[in-house]
Amino acid sequence: MLLQQTLDLSIKSQKTFDNFICSTNMEAKKMLEFYIKNPSDTMILLKGDLGTGKSHLLHAACHLYQLSGRHASYIPMRNPADIESLLSRPLSGELVCIDDIHNALLHDDLEHLLFRLYNHVELAGCKLIWSMSNKGEFARKDLKSRQQSMLAIDLFPYSLDEINLILLNYLRSSQSQIPEDVCRVLIKNYTRSLPKLINKLKEIEEHACSLQKKITMKMAKDLISSDLHQLD
Repeated sequence: MLLQQTLDLSIKSQKTFDNFICSTNMEAKKMLEFYIKNPSDTMILLKGDLGTGKSHLLHAACHLYQLSGRHASYIPMRNPADIESLLSRPLSGELVCIDDIHNALLHDDLEHLLFRLYNHVELAGCKLIWSMSNKGEFARKDLKSRQQSMLAIDLFPYSLDEINLILLNYLRSSQSQIPEDVCRVLIKNYTRSLPKLINKLKEIEEHACSLQKKITMKMAKDLISSDLHQLD
């Protein structure tokens, strides 16, 4: 079952509170970790632009919750069927994390799904964490009022040095053979979007693997320049 697979993965996730490393959003990390460990606020909203660490923190929250022997659910908003599965069963003392809820904006069926989930989690006395970008508002007034009642934790864009540090940490944790100097070239000539940067690193790795060649700076630069026209 897809939902169960999603839950099983979170305990094994490499995204933990310990390796959330950059100072810009360190206070946000500390706040969320505190609220996960304590029974105070139960409805939490992470807000920030793409690449500010929202998904990392949701995975970290699930990881910490499961390490203590409790049940946690991580579901991206792109998988509404998994939310329906949660609604079909009783909840008890668990954590529910829904990522990228801005994808539900102005979609009445998805907004209604989030409204039902909020009520379901609240009635069960469980913890709920949503993440969303800073853009847009829900059309449903009842859902908007619930969002506004949640404890909001804001995440902010990283500096260039922090983006480089995150990329270097990714290379080391994934045991990539990409030269570390490629990270600076990517940031300067490609984009500052962390998801796009990491996807480009994966693309470089896969390309070199397919050719069975060592990754060089020239190879990386050629791949970077090959799709610059596709950037926003």
